[in-house]
Amino acid sequence: MRHAVIIGPDDLLDLFLENTKNYYINYSSLVRKNFWEKYSSINWIGHDYLNVENIQNCEYFLALKSNKKRHEITNNILKKGGTISKLIDKSSRIFKSANIGKGVIVYPLVTISSFAEIDSYSVISYGTLIGHGVEIGESCFLAPNVKLLGDCKIGKFSMISTGSTILPGISIGDNCLIAPGITIMKNVPSNSKVVSINGSLRILSL
Repeated sequence: MRHAVIIGPDDLLDLFLENTKNYYINYSSLVRKNFWEKYSSINWIGHDYLNVENIQNCEYFLALKSNKKRHEITNNILKKGGTISKLIDKSSRIFKSANIGKGVIVYPLVTISSFAEIDSYSVISYGTLIGHGVEIGESCFLAPNVKLLGDCKIGKFSMISTGSTILPGISIGDNCLIAPGITIMKNVPSNSKVVSINGSLRILSL
């Protein structure tokens, strides 16, 4: 029997229970909103807080919204010999030629089209469409109902907010934030935030 450690919102636990078997969950806890800010150094991983005696015997599933904190926790788990596993909902449609990296979380009703590439430890939320040949970098977060159209590229540590669309062939740099409900029609440089101000899109530095 394998041991699972779930780190993320409550719907990640629902996703896990709906799509896995032969795991043993021996601990659960509701975590205060400010917990991750206070413990972002994640020295507690493998300590009594998680009721885990041997981190090497566990599989970890991570879906924190913060790319930075998810990346920090990922690195600490890996350094301590833990395994971070991918989790894909059975209702999502994944084309055979798509490539999904280690530790990726795919929520329900997602479509990942042919020859799409999703790098490790990214989170793909409900109802998102990933088109043909799309490339998504490491540790990205796609909020619900995002559309990434053919051959666009998303750099590592970027977040695409709810309902936004990236048009075909567009490149989003590393560590970018795309605000909710907007359509991106030109390339966005790294370390940028794209917002809508009075109906006009603005690219701001992060």
